[in-house]
Amino acid sequence: MTQNPITTHPPEARVIQTRPLDTRSKMMRAKFAETYVNQSEQMDRLAVQLITLEIAIPGIYASVLRLMVGEQGTIAKSNWIVALTFALWSIALALTLWSLFPREWTVDENKIAGNPQHADPNFALEDDRRSALSLEEFFFQSARHKRRLLVAATVAFWLGVISAAWMLF
Repeated sequence: MTQNPITTHPPEARVIQTRPLDTRSKMMRAKFAETYVNQSEQMDRLAVQLITLEIAIPGIYASVLRLMVGEQGTIAKSNWIVALTFALWSIALALTLWSLFPREWTVDENKIAGNPQHADPNFALEDDRRSALSLEEFFFQSARHKRRLLVAATVAFWLGVISAAWMLF
């Protein structure tokens, strides 16, 4: 009887000792999950603050502009700058309001984490409506959608502020 030179042995099992999470670790995990889930809510609070600014600043500016113009009724520079300024402020307000409107998402409530491709910032979710988002992806995508709108609104608002200052000086 010949012996087979190749023998297969099960790999040595490595025993990893574990212990239950302590109270501090549980609390840290819960707070991490809470901040992840609340990102969209934080964007909503930021949007409310931006709306306050986007309504107050143009109102104050219009009042100051009226006081500076006085009886003549026009300003020395072209009226297209005034139109551009208020158009940019209107765009900023529209984008901010758009970020507050609820968006419809397809979510699989039974999946906690899902397709890592959805977490890629270059992934266009609109191109892949066939797959439902996991809960984790939903919170990430929702916050990212709002963040993009609010960044665009902030840029439009500050361009409006720059054009307003340019008109006065």
